[in-house]
Amino acid sequence: MTAIDSDAPDNSEKANLILRLTSRESITALQIQTLMSALTVLGSLRYRAPVDPVTASAPELDGGVASAMDVSMIKICDRLDTLVAEPTRWDLKIQCEMEAQLQKIYATHLEALEAQKEAFEDSRAPHKQLKPNFFRLEGNKWAAVIGNISDQKNAIVGIGGTPAEAMLDMETKFYQGDKQQS
Repeated sequence: MTAIDSDAPDNSEKANLILRLTSRESITALQIQTLMSALTVLGSLRYRAPVDPVTASAPELDGGVASAMDVSMIKICDRLDTLVAEPTRWDLKIQCEMEAQLQKIYATHLEALEAQKEAFEDSRAPHKQLKPNFFRLEGNKWAAVIGNISDQKNAIVGIGGTPAEAMLDMETKFYQGDKQQS
């Protein structure tokens, strides 16, 4: 859209734009309307020629003009017959297939947005931002530590049977503060 386009949506309307596809029915209706208009104009010129104001009579059409108009009207009628006889213009199969494809695309986009949301939330987790250190402890235990392990009052330590469990324990303590810290 250009700056001179008066129908251009502002930023608040852009979020609400809907993909609008012209239906086959609308296209067919427009084609029939165009052909009928051409047929009406040619028919009125061919069979009801305008009256000349000076002579008060209709001008004679020479054989070439009349024949050309007849041929054009026949072609228009043939085109109308073709449109009316085409079965795919009169069923909704293509429309239904297109709507089904658009629903699949929409569902895929929703899945992608959900994955982006999860990735963003995961990127904000303490273990992503603060990069804890992991230590193996005695008895097959692991520790995940944020801060200096020597200064345990100012460090957050999580303990678990695996590094992942230690990390989850550390994150729980991170969010609960001093309540769970030992």
